[in-house]
This record gives sequence, structure tokens and C-alpha cells, in this order.
Amino acid sequence: MRKLSLAVAVSILGLALVAPGASAVIVWGNNASFGNVTIEAFDLDTGALMQQFLVPNPVAVDGNGRGIAVVGTTIYYTVANSGDIYITDSNTHADLGTLVSTGLGGISCIAYDGTDLWITAYDGTNNAYKYDLSGNLVGTVLGFGNNRDGFEIAGNHIITNNGDAVGPYDLYDLDGNLVQAGFITTNYQPTGITYDGTNYYVSDIFNNAIEVFDSNGVFVRRQVLDGPLPIFGQRLLEDISVLGNVINNPPPGGEVPEPGTLLLFGTGVLGFFGVRRKLS
Repeated sequence: MRKLSLAVAVSILGLALVAPGASAVIVWGNNASFGNVTIEAFDLDTGALMQQFLVPNPVAVDGNGRGIAVVGTTIYYTVANSGDIYITDSNTHADLGTLVSTGLGGISCIAYDGTDLWITAYDGTNNAYKYDLSGNLVGTVLGFGNNRDGFEIAGNHIITNNGDAVGPYDLYDLDGNLVQAGFITTNYQPTGITYDGTNYYVSDIFNNAIEVFDSNGVFVRRQVLDGPLPIFGQRLLEDISVLGNVINNPPPGGEVPEPGTLLLFGTGVLGFFGVRRKLS
């Protein structure tokens, strides 16, 4: 039996110490499509396509994809021609039904604040509506303009564009008071926006890309997206979502083991190789 060197054991220990704290930024998007509504997920470190599937609800799949909010492994999504909030699972892609039928004409965006879901609608009322995860209406914020298609809860703020692909993105407090106009400005038609607690991610809907801005709204980089296009032949990420913007919606791998646990694991790894050397 081949012996494994101490150097290899130390390398594995190093991986054990480093790997748990590392996680890729995964951005989810809902495509505007007029049928064959498609949800996708991308690794924003590389642009690689991680998931691509038709929404499972038989009514929603024939609609025009719009909002998306991912909470753990639960995906809440909407279409432009319905007031329903639909649900699926990010692993199984099963149809989990409807969270609530809001009665609104259509839902443009959906976001998660760590407790509740916020939506903006095609209803002419200039409001944002807040629903709990049981589907109960728990709040309304006035004055956000009809047909907005870029809306996100970013920590203790709302960030939103000014209409259907109309910029820039302005920053508000959670009561709807303007904090900073022109917080993020893009050079294209601004649509979906999301925040992971560190950076903002903005969909360049017509150019198959996502742009990254830091927490101060300063441009960081642009990431072109990879992988086969959805079945309808284009990629049109209308709304996007990422985990991590609130404490109880952490990114995958965001929980780092305690140092003592890592040390114990590392000692066990070294001990294992010591035993293997004796038995070889």
C-alpha cells in the first residue's frame, strides 16, 4: 500500500482550515420570456451557469418572468401578468404552489428583508407591499412608482430604479424616505438588482452580463455570463437574487467552523496518516 507523506497530510489540513470560510457568490435570475419562463443560477466568480430550469408551475411557465427572491433553498418567483407569488425548491425544482394571490395585476419585483418578502407591482398605485412568509400582508410603503423592475432590500435600506428599465438606482430608508439619489448609475437599461451584504449585483438585461458595485455604489467589475441560453433563445434576467444580505439568509458555506473544531479535525487528519504509516 502506498504511503502518504506528511507533506500531503499538512496540505489536506490546510484545505480543512481554509475551505469552510470560502464560498462562491451565486446569483439567481428570473428571465423575461413571454412563455417558457426560466430560472437560472450563476457563479459570479466565473460567470458559469450552475442551474437552468423552467419554472414548475403550469400557469407561471406560460407567463412573462419577473421577480425572484431566494430564501435558503426556497425560491419565490413572480410573472408580469399575475399577482401570485409562486414557490419552488432550488434543489428539487418541485412546484410548491402559491404563497399568496395578492390580487394585483402583476408583480414586477420581489425581495427579502430577512423576515418578510417585499413586492412592487404593475398596479398604478406607486406602492411597495410587504408579505410575511405565510402570505399575510403586513405592510405597505408608499411612493415607489409604477412598473419599477429593479428593487432590493439592502440591509436597512431600499434600493430601486425609477421605472421599467429607467435609472438610476436611488437609496431609501425602509419607510420610503429618500436617502441618496443616483446611488448607482449604469450605462445601460437598469433592471434587476440584488445585494449580498458586501456588493450590489445589477443585471445588464440585454447584454448577458451582471455588473458588480461595492457597498458605496462604486463600480467594481463586469461579469459576462456563460452556459447555454434558455430555451427561448435569449437571456433576459429581469430580476435577480443572492443569498447573504441579512443574518438569517446567509450565503452557502457562510458559517465558519469554530477554531477548536478545525484544530480537532486537523489533529485527527494527522493522526490518521500516522496510523496509515504504521499499517502500510
